[in-house]
Amino acid sequence: MAEQENNTKAESGGSKMLLVALAVTNLLSLGGLAYFVVVGGGDQAAASIPEEVSEPEAPVEAVEVGPTVDIGTFSITLADPGQNRYLKAILKARVSASSVLEEVEGREPEIRDRVIDYLSSLTVKETQGAAAKSAIRGNLKKRINNILRTGELESIFLTEFVTQ
Repeated sequence: MAEQENNTKAESGGSKMLLVALAVTNLLSLGGLAYFVVVGGGDQAAASIPEEVSEPEAPVEAVEVGPTVDIGTFSITLADPGQNRYLKAILKARVSASSVLEEVEGREPEIRDRVIDYLSSLTVKETQGAAAKSAIRGNLKKRINNILRTGELESIFLTEFVTQ
């Protein structure tokens, strides 16, 4: 029995030494990593900073931006056969002039009709990804611009676009 107590004490002492050794190893590793980041990274960062920043030669002119109009919120059933899939989209558009803004607001029923016709012809696959959203913007812009007479939409913004 005395031998078992001595073995247990010896094993617990070995466990403590192992924990201390692991802690020291971790601290040394972290210290080395910190040294590498501070000393090694500092030289590269300093080398990439130009000594003298030159002024731009010509001032950049601000591009005039036309007014923005709310096209509306659309909740559409998508054209996926055998499935009930839905699209919720909130559309806004930038127009070329304030006169176009008035025309868009006056022709809202026609514009909403064109948007609904187009969006309801899409499948879920045709709405996913950045390229698909870009194509949707382009197609909507073309369809709405075909209606307008006083100017055009410069761009379409999808401020909310959720499929379910």
